[in-house]
Amino acid sequence: MVQALASQHKDPRRELCQWNELVRGSPSVFDAGSSYDPTPANPVVYHLHGHNRVPESMVLTDDDYLDFLVRISSREALLPHQIQRALTGSSLLFVGYSLSDWTFRVLYRGLVSATEKSLRRISVTVQLPPPSGDDPEVGQNIQNYMDQYFGSTDMKVSWCTAREFCAELKRRWDNFSSRG
Repeated sequence: MVQALASQHKDPRRELCQWNELVRGSPSVFDAGSSYDPTPANPVVYHLHGHNRVPESMVLTDDDYLDFLVRISSREALLPHQIQRALTGSSLLFVGYSLSDWTFRVLYRGLVSATEKSLRRISVTVQLPPPSGDDPEVGQNIQNYMDQYFGSTDMKVSWCTAREFCAELKRRWDNFSSRG
């Protein structure tokens, strides 16, 4: 993402979630006294699960994952307020998370409960259609249930692959752009 933004003449900053003792205290663009405020020209790329250039920042093992979830759900200040503000005040696109993924569920539930209904933006999650086995009605029932459940929290579920979603998003963007 940093490279993609830089190729579009942006000046992105990379930030790591300081979820463990080995990462906590490392330099941050959000340190006290810093005047940095993310903008479209100077965005931040926030690595919630770490980055391979800082191996100790990565959430890799089952124990890491459990520790990460405990810390992210119990320490309000773990996410910098700029990241919290962006997450709660923006439409979000979740690609690569399963609806059964615990990180997705903890983050989403935390965001939903932290945001007043009147302030919520519509967000989208891209999901593979559920397996239906021999009965297509089973998969459709699961989709209907999930659509209703997440719809009540202003989350729209797009039942397709990430590739299909991106192709449709590009088609719609091109169509929108050509009208201008």
